Amino acid sequence: MEYNEFLAMLQDELKSYLEVIRFEGKINIRKVLKNNGVELDALMVVREGINASPTIYLNYYYDQFVSGKSIEEIIREIYSMFSKELGDVEFNIEDFTDFQKIKHKIAFKVINTEKNKRLLKKVPHIDIMDLSIVFYCIVKCNKNENATTLIYNHHLDMWNVSLETLYETAEKNTPILLPYEIRSMEDIIMEMIKERKYGGDEEEIDECEVNETGCYDGEEAEALTNMIMEEIEKADEPKMYVLTNKYRMYGACAIFYDGVLKKFADEHQKDIIILPSSIHEVIIIPMEEQMNPKDFESIIKDVNNEEVTPEEILSGHAYIYRRSDDKIYMP
Repeated sequence: MEYNEFLAMLQDELKSYLEVIRFEGKINIRKVLKNNGVELDALMVVREGINASPTIYLNYYYDQFVSGKSIEEIIREIYSMFSKELGDVEFNIEDFTDFQKIKHKIAFKVINTEKNKRLLKKVPHIDIMDLSIVFYCIVKCNKNENATTLIYNHHLDMWNVSLETLYETAEKNTPILLPYEIRSMEDIIMEMIKERKYGGDEEEIDECEVNETGCYDGEEAEALTNMIMEEIEKADEPKMYVLTNKYRMYGACAIFYDGVLKKFADEHQKDIIILPSSIHEVIIIPMEEQMNPKDFESIIKDVNNEEVTPEEILSGHAYIYRRSDDKIYMP
């Protein structure tokens, strides 16, 4: 079944299901322009008296359908999802018409300028190098889920607010709402091992086994961690750190938080190479004399091709932070 046929069938089946359970609301499907020019089909659920409308992207469910999941299972999952979100999101659309009522929820994120030409015509933004800062309102944010709404040019007209005021507001809010976090790659590897469970593709691990629950126990996790750490030390690779925010949401923008890179660079007494691993995080490396940022382009290319979705890509090259003038440069 082709994707468009699946989409039509899904819409018909979902409407029939909602009629049976006497759900009062409207279902709309429309194209949504996401980051980097990616267009997705979004299902919008509208109910009388509820201002927030959850958006559920359907492209993912086609892949599930092709892999063998039944249309009935997909319908139940979608209904469960938007039922939960309709109940969880507390957002008064009338507040959004008043800048003073929502300004404390406004934050910024960073995206690729070239890949977002269409979007940037519609939204207020500030260009920095080959990146652009854009703005959004946080409706809900926690460790497990988040809900945001992008700010468009017509919002500024409605609020009678300038781009400068919007930026000043977001610049103040974002480090408070989304506090930055820097962790060494070793710490992240250790955490992954401790939380890890076997999936379908079991890897060869000689030094330890998993327990009956599928998790490594304390001693086994420590043994595997020590083994990997030894290999990292032997590899003579540069020390890497991950810079993001507390919620791992749009965390790459932390490179523009006031004083964050300066503090890190001063602690290491070195300039910094910045690898844009996604819009949610960057890798920062204390720069040694022999390092050339262009040498990392193959790593960035591999990450972009294999580790992140097209809409999460930030850039295809490294950046340099110079301590001498507290600025980021393109090499």
